[in-house]
Amino acid sequence: MSLNVLLLGPQGAGKGTQAKRISAEYGIPQIASGEILRAEMAAGTDLGRWLVGRGIDTLAVAGYMTHNCVDSTVRHALHAGYRVEVLADAIGAVSYANAAGRADARSIHEAFTVVMQSRFAAVMPVDDWVDAVAGRREPVRDSIYASVRRAREAA
Repeated sequence: MSLNVLLLGPQGAGKGTQAKRISAEYGIPQIASGEILRAEMAAGTDLGRWLVGRGIDTLAVAGYMTHNCVDSTVRHALHAGYRVEVLADAIGAVSYANAAGRADARSIHEAFTVVMQSRFAAVMPVDDWVDAVAGRREPVRDSIYASVRRAREAA
């Protein structure tokens, strides 16, 4: 029997705890791509060899927060040569207010996902990602140039 499990949820929801239990119960590996990517890059080890050895060339990113861990994982992965896919409805942000001003969570989330889509990742809802993994659609990738051109045309 083959078992693949994808756990989604905000930071602190217990994804890691449940993943350890599932891994132990069913004898399957637990792979936390964001944690692996950040730790391996920080340590200067050859994450690329680890991923290539397993035939992995694309990372799907989900988690919390859009503008911190998700953004840094996406950029590190892209610069390391991986294709990156961000599950837009499986990431989130919080609102901020400080001496620089105020930004609500929705605006932060939208701004970061728009920028990620413009160069760094294919940003899509989980349902579209599942269709892409199943071969029913191709993830939409973009460029800074095309994104800026469309924004100017829309203005």
